[in-house]
Amino acid sequence: FEMAEHYKTNYETVLSWYGNLVLPMEFLVLQGLPLIGPIAASLQPHIHGQIQDLFEDFSDDELLRLFEENDYVREQFIVFAKQTIRQVSERKRCYDFLGRENLMLVKQEGNYRLCIADVGIFEFNILSSQKVAQIDHRMNRLTSLFELAKRI
Repeated sequence: FEMAEHYKTNYETVLSWYGNLVLPMEFLVLQGLPLIGPIAASLQPHIHGQIQDLFEDFSDDELLRLFEENDYVREQFIVFAKQTIRQVSERKRCYDFLGRENLMLVKQEGNYRLCIADVGIFEFNILSSQKVAQIDHRMNRLTSLFELAKRI
């Protein structure tokens, strides 16, 4: 029950940061195997269409072309970037935007949208220096793309 509540709290926090970019999620406690006891689970709607990781599957040039061609995705990206920049600058906690497909670009019937599927949160006070370096590296790219996207 504690684990389900922890993930539900993370979900509500990420939802408060990013709004409709976050996929809906329901939390359950299910009966596990006999000697294990109850287990926490979460359910999200199935995503139809082509799923790509925004950071891993696109070059900066490809993203900027997409932003030029698609105002909706550009506006979603700007919302995501603004909030992430704010969270990371506070150095308390931030969304886990490092994991593969945590921030997805979904193409459905020729239309693109950004989706947050994972609700992990980094707590800066317990991160390794290696993880902080990964966040800082990703933030450099995010900030650069954000500045360029605002000019489009």
